[in-house]
Amino acid sequence: PRRYRNTVANWMISEHDEKEKNAALQRIWEETNGNNSSVEKSLAAFRCNRADYEERLQNKRIVRSVMRYAAVFILSILTGALVWYYTSQHYYVASEMAELYVPEGETGILTLSDGTVVTTNGGSTLLYPREFNRRNGNRNVYLLGEAHFHVAKDTDHPFIVNVGKLKIQVLGTQFNVKAYTDSRHIITTLEEGAVNVYDSKSAIKLTPNEQADYDKVSGLLTKSRVDAARFNGWTAGNLYFDQQKLENIISDLEHRYNVKFRIDSSVNLERRYTMNFKATETIDDVLKIISKLSKGLRYYKQNQIIKLYQERKEIPNRQKDV
Repeated sequence: PRRYRNTVANWMISEHDEKEKNAALQRIWEETNGNNSSVEKSLAAFRCNRADYEERLQNKRIVRSVMRYAAVFILSILTGALVWYYTSQHYYVASEMAELYVPEGETGILTLSDGTVVTTNGGSTLLYPREFNRRNGNRNVYLLGEAHFHVAKDTDHPFIVNVGKLKIQVLGTQFNVKAYTDSRHIITTLEEGAVNVYDSKSAIKLTPNEQADYDKVSGLLTKSRVDAARFNGWTAGNLYFDQQKLENIISDLEHRYNVKFRIDSSVNLERRYTMNFKATETIDDVLKIISKLSKGLRYYKQNQIIKLYQERKEIPNRQKDV
């Protein structure tokens, strides 16, 4: 019903009832059998933008009533252009917004209306205005996944990357943002210029070759020194891991090669590796190196599914006493 639209939209992008909203979204996904790409992308946009909308619902009775309508009604919103209206109306009207979705195993390059160049990694979604509204003062974009930004300088209009509750604000610079949903951390790595990284509670300023690590669970924001050039190698198809946990490496490999890992409980995902791979190397090349570096680690690959397991040692039979 039309009278529930605004209530449902406000509820979806507020910070209330997180478990209930996720459950509703999951039901919608299951009802579409996971095959509706527009629903998948729209869900991503909802999760990316709802933390930026701060209006609170005042009538709890309406919220309880809406719960009964949410699963059915939201589906119709998600499958059409109205989803962009409801998720972005705090900043722009729907006709001004556009979306870039890059499938797993691919990368995409986009030049925004201000001249900013964005390189987007596999499995990522970027929501951006077709034309930046200069009257609003800021140049806002929304990211879910990983992207490298070469921002066109405009001192009067700061460029802001919105990643859930976190914001990365710049005037003109080059930096990388990694913010996949399957990771607990949002990583911002600065190459040139300066950026401010902040949420509602804390903020830090980055200078070149510094990296901000935002823990989405604890809200802790920390800073460290890094070689920034090593974190944008993916834009050329290369991979670089410096003492990275196997768990994080697997996530990067899934986005880079469009594969899915099935991990046996025997595998130590906390083990760290240092490895480099060029764009010409295949997933099989990568798996062979990992298995050589970790004694007893084995893999079985069938199409795009890779099973990773630890080879179990057989216990020799005791010799009987004579």
